[in-house]
Amino acid sequence: MGSFLILPRHKTAMEQTHLGPLTPTPPIQFKITQVRLPEDLEKDLDGLIIPGGESTAMAIVGERHGIFPKLKAFVQGGKPVWGTCAGMILLSNKAVMQKDGGQPLIGGLDVEVCRNYFGSQVINEREGGDGGE
Repeated sequence: MGSFLILPRHKTAMEQTHLGPLTPTPPIQFKITQVRLPEDLEKDLDGLIIPGGESTAMAIVGERHGIFPKLKAFVQGGKPVWGTCAGMILLSNKAVMQKDGGQPLIGGLDVEVCRNYFGSQVINEREGGDGGE
């Protein structure tokens, strides 16, 4: 049975993906472990999911709580890691269109991502979020 990170607000999305409550059922069995602090990464995790959110805020909080060095070590350890939206931004080796001064990245994913390609969230929302078309 594997252990993966999932934040409470993403539990509903995972349940919807699996078309039912998040309870281990054969043949797929997994245990969800929330990772909030650096020491949580010392648990016996088989992989890591870094969810979406606001990557700048996630980076600020991550640095404040000192989790980035442990996240980098986990990623470099070779276990599976999946990042969605802001999670992918944080996992990228390079990000463009960042805030002034840049933003801390975990790295490990050999891609370059473009933050806010369609404009900031405020601009995108004001303009109807049409994807820039």
